[in-house]
Amino acid sequence: MLIHGPSGTRHTWLPMIDASAATRTVIAPDLPGHGDSSHMAGDSSPGAHDAALRDPMLAIGHPSVTVAGRSLGGGIALQFAYQFPRTLAAFS
Repeated sequence: MLIHGPSGTRHTWLPMIDASAATRTVIAPDLPGHGDSSHMAGDSSPGAHDAALRDPMLAIGHPSVTVAGRSLGGGIALQFAYQFPRTLAAFS
């Protein structure tokens, strides 16, 4: 899962997506309030962002992911690792 920064969208990651998609499933969502995503109601903390990222990941059948983030996305990725450690996969 690739998480963009505060002024970005999922399109920030297009070069990485193209390079990685041949060997793995790549999830690059728009954070709530960015790109094509609607604003988050209420809590907009990193933990709330993490739940907003984890729930669709599980819904599409990916119980584990490797997470990378840029800028704010890096902070969200660290919080994701702290909040949902069992969802992390090793990058190979």
